[in-house]
Amino acid sequence: MIGIELVKDKNNKEPYPFREKVAYRVAENLLKRGIYMRPIFNTIIIVPPLTITEDEIEFLCYNLYEAIKETLRIK
Repeated sequence: MIGIELVKDKNNKEPYPFREKVAYRVAENLLKRGIYMRPIFNTIIIVPPLTITEDEIEFLCYNLYEAIKETLRIK
């Protein structure tokens, strides 16, 4: 299991206000891409199966990165 905490400023780890529901918005974006990940507060939880292939890991990581960038409007 992996948790990716989404923060406003990675230098001082300032969190996003919960009312912005950042992880929930990223999870919705991922669902549109065919990937279900569980948001908890400002954290995306990843629980891949033990049988995951390298291609599936690449697909998962690429789409997670793109969903985070798109949702948070990061360049």
